[in-house]
Amino acid sequence: MKRNTNHFIAALLLLSSFLMGSCLDTADDVLVEFADLLRQDTIAINAYVKKKNLSPRVDVNGIRFVITTLGTGLPPRNYDEVEVTYDGKFLNDETFDSGNVNGQVGGFVSGFSTALQLLPVGTSAILIIPSVYAYGASGNPSGNIPPNAPLIFDMALNKVVRTAGQNPLLISDTTAIRNFLDAKGITGTIKDPSGLRYKIINEGTGTSPGLYDRVKINYSIKLLSNEQLVASGTSQKSVTFDAWVVNYLPAVQIMLKKLKPGGRAIMYVPSELGYGPTPFPFIPGNSNLIYDLELVQVEPE
Repeated sequence: MKRNTNHFIAALLLLSSFLMGSCLDTADDVLVEFADLLRQDTIAINAYVKKKNLSPRVDVNGIRFVITTLGTGLPPRNYDEVEVTYDGKFLNDETFDSGNVNGQVGGFVSGFSTALQLLPVGTSAILIIPSVYAYGASGNPSGNIPPNAPLIFDMALNKVVRTAGQNPLLISDTTAIRNFLDAKGITGTIKDPSGLRYKIINEGTGTSPGLYDRVKINYSIKLLSNEQLVASGTSQKSVTFDAWVVNYLPAVQIMLKKLKPGGRAIMYVPSELGYGPTPFPFIPGNSNLIYDLELVQVEPE
C-alpha cells in the first residue's frame, strides 16, 4: 500500500507523542515513561535482531541499522530533499506500507530522519527504529500503526534532490573562497570535487578512518568573511555523540578520510559543506568557514 505522504512525512519532535498523549504531570514523569518504553522497545528489538541473525550498528539513541549496500555520496542533511524507496514492517514481519517517497529529511518521523543522516547517498539498509522515535504511545491509526510499535524499514536512499538555489550558492561560495586565498597569498591548496579547498599540513601515520570508525579530533573554526574565531575544542565519543566519521560536517567527513592519526589539515569550507543555512551560535547561516582539523585518534569499528 502506498503511504499517504501526510502520514509518513509528519514531523515528530523527540518526545512529542508523550508530551501530547501523556496524562502525567511533570516533565520528569514524561522522561521516565519515555525511558521505560525505550527499554521495552530495546528488549523486543534485540529479540528480533537475534532471531534474524543480524549484526546492526547502534547509534546513541538506540536506532539500529544494517547496511546491505554502501553508497558513495555524502549523507543528506536535515534540510535536504531526498528520494527514498522503502518497505515498512513490524517486528512480526507484517508489512504496513511500502513505496517511493520524496521529502525533506527533517520532515520524516524522527528515527527515520536520524538514520537517513547516517547513510551515504546510494545506500540500501535495514533500519530498526524504536517506537519512541516513530509514532510512540499515540500510534498512527490512519496509517495502521498501533501504539508502541517499533518499525523496520528495508530502504534505499536513492538520491538527494538539489534545490534551485544550491548550485548558485555553491558557485558564489567557492568564488569567495578563491578570492580570499588570492587576497591572502595562500597557495598550494587542493580543490576537492565537492568544492572544498584544503591544505594538508601533516598527513599523519597509520590508517585513515572509515565512515563508521570513531574518531577524536581537535578543531578550530573561523568565519571566512572576517577570520573571527567562533569555535574550538576537542570532539570525541560521549553519551550523546557517537563520534563516527559520518556524524561530522560534510567537509570534515571528506577530510578525515584523507588523514591518518596525527594528521592535520586546514580547510576552506563552502557553506553547503559546513553548517548550511542553519544558524549556530556565532555562526550565521550560509557561512563559509576556515576549519583547522587535527585527527588525534581513530577507534576502528
